[in-house]
Amino acid sequence: MEVTSDFPMIALIGAGCATLLLGSGLTFVMMKKQKEQSTASDQVEEVPEETLDKTVFPGGHLTIYYGSQTGTAESFAQDLEREGEDHGFKVHVTDLEETDQDVTGEILKEQM
Repeated sequence: MEVTSDFPMIALIGAGCATLLLGSGLTFVMMKKQKEQSTASDQVEEVPEETLDKTVFPGGHLTIYYGSQTGTAESFAQDLEREGEDHGFKVHVTDLEETDQDVTGEILKEQM
């Protein structure tokens, strides 16, 4: 009769539960922090969104954020700006060094 130990299985289940618990806690904290930041930024700045003439800009708004040390990303962003305008988008190009906005918050807000 072979004696099998359940220790490896118990250790694996315990590690999985601990990982799940820590991951859930981290997600909760990040979501709470994001909500607090978005609430604070909503209170500070309420900018009315520009209304677009859909006959001129059927694609809507397009914001391009770039960061560049050599200028390659800037020239690519400008190429995208020209292409976007040719295809019906109202394009706004922003250098990340020249903005004091919470870009992550803006991107998340645009996705919703």
